[in-house]
Amino acid sequence: MLLEMCSEMIQCGIGERAFVKQVIDFMTSLIQTGVGHRLLGLAVRLLYQLAVISFHNESRAESDDNADDAGCFLGETIAMSLSRVVHAMLCMVRKHPEDVQQVTGEVKQTFLEIFLLYYRWPQSGDSTHIYTELMATVMSASVAELATHVRREQSVAAFGDLQMLPPISQLFLGILGKQQYLLRAFFAQLQACIKESGLQNIQEHCAVMLVIDVLAKVSGLPRECIREAVEQLQASLGTLADDQENSSTEEDSVKQENEIARAVTELAEKCLQSLSECS
Repeated sequence: MLLEMCSEMIQCGIGERAFVKQVIDFMTSLIQTGVGHRLLGLAVRLLYQLAVISFHNESRAESDDNADDAGCFLGETIAMSLSRVVHAMLCMVRKHPEDVQQVTGEVKQTFLEIFLLYYRWPQSGDSTHIYTELMATVMSASVAELATHVRREQSVAAFGDLQMLPPISQLFLGILGKQQYLLRAFFAQLQACIKESGLQNIQEHCAVMLVIDVLAKVSGLPRECIREAVEQLQASLGTLADDQENSSTEEDSVKQENEIARAVTELAEKCLQSLSECS
């Protein structure tokens, strides 16, 4: 396959920046086709190989004022490409559920290596936001998947552990949970989303509460961080309720959303109570 050949060439150090960019663009176009989900494992491996090269270029640039910005260029390009890969994975869950287990198994270890690499990325100049954006991408994917789950099920049922989550959320939270500093970075993006009014509807509020609740049970994150996030979400729910009172949404839809809102509120209160009992 052409993509595999390009991957091997890049791994051997063959190819200038323009060639690498063309390979990334080609890969991105392939994974967006009808059979693109079958290439996701290869795509993630290719992006990891590029990330390693970019990491070493960026590290050298820190100590060499004459070095070019290839490392930063690749770092940002790869992060953007990874967001497209994550989007393709979400589409795969909907369109090709029979292939989800195989693909998530193929990408699991490579995604972990990518997260660990970006955590160690030289934090200077334009590269400071790359790691944060990557975590924001993963966080958004989990929220989107769980919000879709809530819409489909029309109910709010807490998850007992990570293995009960939908596949993409299960994949990423399972990976990030292997290192507390990765999980904390993810959780920081979750809190930022709540603080910055990034949640647009009751389903997204529900999705975030489901993530917080399952992490409270299994992650080992500091209780105060979890408590703060729950309280922030409760405040955001109040703001959403005020906005809905002034909207012209159909009555049936409002009733349905109010039921979900009550269930989210109950789950938040149970989570806070559980945190208090563990104090």
